Parts: sequence; C-alpha cells; structure tokens
Amino acid sequence: MTESTALSLLRRLRETLTARSPYCSGTLELSPANFELYYGKEDASSNRFINLSQTANTEALGKLAQACDAAKFGRGTETVLDETYRKAGKMDAERFVTRLDVEDIGLLKAVNLGLLPRRDHKLNIRAELYKLNVYGEGAFFKPHRDTPRGKKMFGSLVVVFPTAHEGGALVLRHRGDEWTFDSAAMLAGRANSLAYVAFFSDVEHEVMPVVSGHRVTLTYNLYYGDRRKLAPTARLKVRTPINSNTYEVKDALGALLSDPTFMPEGGTLGFGLNHSYAFPATCGDADWNPFKGLSRWLKGSDAVLYKAWTAMGMEPKFRLVSEHDIVLDHMVNLADWGQVECVERALLKRHDGLVLKSKVFSGKDGALWREGDKYEDGDEYEGEIGGNSLTVYWVTNPSGGGPRSDYLHYGNEASLGYFWTRVCILVDVPGVDERCKTLGRESGKTAREEEDEDEDEEADEEEDEEQFKEQFEEEEDEDENEGEDEEDEAKNEKD
Repeated sequence: MTESTALSLLRRLRETLTARSPYCSGTLELSPANFELYYGKEDASSNRFINLSQTANTEALGKLAQACDAAKFGRGTETVLDETYRKAGKMDAERFVTRLDVEDIGLLKAVNLGLLPRRDHKLNIRAELYKLNVYGEGAFFKPHRDTPRGKKMFGSLVVVFPTAHEGGALVLRHRGDEWTFDSAAMLAGRANSLAYVAFFSDVEHEVMPVVSGHRVTLTYNLYYGDRRKLAPTARLKVRTPINSNTYEVKDALGALLSDPTFMPEGGTLGFGLNHSYAFPATCGDADWNPFKGLSRWLKGSDAVLYKAWTAMGMEPKFRLVSEHDIVLDHMVNLADWGQVECVERALLKRHDGLVLKSKVFSGKDGALWREGDKYEDGDEYEGEIGGNSLTVYWVTNPSGGGPRSDYLHYGNEASLGYFWTRVCILVDVPGVDERCKTLGRESGKTAREEEDEDEDEEADEEEDEEQFKEQFEEEEDEDENEGEDEEDEAKNEKD
C-alpha cells in the first residue's frame, strides 16, 4: 500500500470517530391519561388540572403559564434571572404531578438504544424528573449547557407535549456540528403523541423563539444505573437513526493498522475525548484517581473508541496532559506540597511526568502528520530539568477540561495558582509485524470465544459497578443533605 492509502485510512478513522450524533429523538403515541397533569401550591384553592394533549385550550394553558415562576439559569457559580438571555416559565417538580411514567411507556429504553453505545444496551438508566417549563409566545433560551450533577449523570431528556405551538425548535451544537429538533413539526396532527430528545450533558443547546402558542416540556436528568437486558418498544417512532458504530470504528482501526506503511516501527497514538465528564472542580485528595471507573461512564464515540481498541487486543490507557504539555498517569494534588516554585520541575522529578512531543494529523500534500504546537519551555524541561519525553501522534487533538489542583505559587509574594489538565486516551501501537499477529489472533477467534470474553467483560463491569456504588451513594447523600436554596443555586435551569 502507498502512503496515500494510509492517509485515506487515517482520515476515515477520524471521520468515523466524529460521525456519531450526541443525541437521539423521536415521537411516541400514548393513551390520553399520560397527558394529565395536576399542579398548584399548598393553598388548595390554587390547585388545578390540565390535559396536555393537542386539544388543550388556550385558557387552561394560560393559567398553567401564570402558575409558573420566571425561569432562572446558571451563570458561573450564580443562578440569575435575565430575560434578555432566557424568557420562559418554570415549575419545580414538587409543585406538580404527571401521569407520565417515562420508564413504564418504554421511553428510557428508546434513549438507551438510541444514545448509548451497543455495549451499554444492558445498562439500565434512571431518569430524575427535574422541571416543567412553559415557553409562551416570544419565549426563548439562548445557547447554554447543562451541568452534570455527579459522575453518574450523563445527559438530559426533554419531553415535549403536543400543545399547539409554532417555533420553539431546540438547536443542538457539538464540536462544530448542529442539529435541529423541531417538536412543533414532529407533533403536527398527532394529538395523542409526545416528542422527545435526549442528549449528552456537554452538548450546547438553544431554544429558538416561540412564534405562537405554548411549548410545554418536562426535563429529566439522566443517570447510569444497573445492568439489564432491553428490548425496543413497538410504539416508538425514532426520528434519529440508531447508529452504534463500534464495528465501523473497529473496521477503520483494523484497516489502518494492517497497512504496513502506517507507523511500521510502532508508536503512541493519541485521542482527545469527544465529550466532557464530571470531575471535581479541584483535586483535594492525593489518593483520588480520575481514571477509576471512567471507562464505564464514557459517552458516545469515546466509549466506542475504547471498546474498539480492547476488542482488537490492545490496551487503551487514560492519561492527563497538563497545560504545559507534561503527560501524567495519575492526578497530582499540589496543595500538599506547600509553596511551589516550578510546577513542571516537580511533575517531572517527583511524579514521573513525561515531556509531550506532539505530532498532529495533517492531511495536506499527502502528509499524515505535522509538528504540533510546542510549549515554549518544553526543550528546557527535557534538557536542563532532565525530564524524559513521549512522542504522541494525535488522531484527534486533546481538548476539554479535566481535573485541576490549586497550589501556593512561590515568588516575591505567595499567590494561589492552578494546575490544569486534559484527559486523553493513549495507545501504544506495536510495529507492523507484531500488531498483524495480534490482529490475526483477534480475527481468528470463534464466536464462542468472543461470547466468553463478553461474559468475562460483563462480570468485570458488574464488579466495577459494585466498587463505585458506595462512592456514588455518598455523593447522592451529600446532595440530599444540602438545603433547598443551595441546591437550586447549584443547578442550571433547563428547558
């Protein structure tokens, strides 16, 4: 094969990794009782009932809108009211009761099958009812992201009732791509159906202005749960294709690694994570490991990539890349060090950090790689400070926020500094002869051997879940013990 073939295969792998949509959507036809909603306050005289089917009258919808509070949203660490950025009504979950049960009607099954990779279709997910929102004429919500509440939360589910409305489309954006969920168009002429959209928590979304009518939604927080088998629900009309592309990624990797002109002597391939994850704002525990259990909570294409490498008999590893291009295999708590004069020196000397030398995908003039941007003092780290280096060939560049640690910076005057990291996946790829043997062994496995491996993997995953259960329960207990006002300030208002 020629180098141009290797280039086309590498390009195919990059495109396959970014092809998976970070959302799923559809419609579901239901019995009339599922559209019944009771709402009000402690004062019984204000309690009301409404049927949120397409036949809901304007007067009843107006009363529901009047019963809502003005919707706030998260800005940094504050919860603010700004109707130039968000204009909508909201009602907290404790102020209403809905007959709709998203698990009983099979909606959570649809979200699992449509949003999560194939390997997680046996993993139950849990939906926590969060808010009711009413968007009347002229209401909108400018671009924003939802904040994950704990490591187990991975996304949001928005259910739209078939109340008459125009406009109010939900626009989703992620890494330069854009999709439109137009509930008004999807529900036109469907009196006893609802529309739904589920998306990962790091997806930016925007509610476009409502032209007329009332757009009424329920929003749920989505959490990972236990494992169980799922089957599709017959009544669901899925609008977004279910495209679990594990096999496509594995095929693209296999074709690339089988090319003898691609990295014939081997090397380290790097992949930036495509999604963000719920790491603590700062690292305060020297024994805390950000990689523990991360493989179980990977989203979308990140999960597909990790699974594809392990299926090919190779070992993907999580690593941290510091803002000064030092690679670490664990998180460092700088707060325990006292005053720090040179963070880089400490990372290289005390924690076996490696100076990163980057090669990034080029694709121009037939070249696979080009020199990556280098931190200006990188040569000093490797030379004067004496750090070892690691050359990484980045298929997709590292991006997104990882854990950080604060520290006391030493200088003329002590000051508070922050050590920032990004999480990535690195894979040590052997030379062409050795890796072809590995690929041959994997492709020659019988169906029974693959089934046994799947069962072993499932057992390992269940063991992992048990190990993390106490950690997550502790997080949830802490959340429950927070005061209601403090909890509201910590949340971002959703659609």
